[in-house]
Amino acid sequence: NHAELSMSWARAVIRDVGSQSGTFVNGLRLAPAGELSGPMELADGDVVQLGVDVGAENPAIRFMVIVGEPAV
Repeated sequence: NHAELSMSWARAVIRDVGSQSGTFVNGLRLAPAGELSGPMELADGDVVQLGVDVGAENPAIRFMVIVGEPAV
């Protein structure tokens, strides 16, 4: 397990569940390696990153948060 993302209506919250390679929001790591983080509310335009880039074969996962936009 790496991170938990919970959503309700227009509110999204993420927390690191003790990952070794980190969960980042806008470049800031949520907790030290192996430790649980507190919940962090995500805002429109935030960039979430799971893990760190370890060469071309093992890149980090990044996504941008869009709040309030309808799904297509």
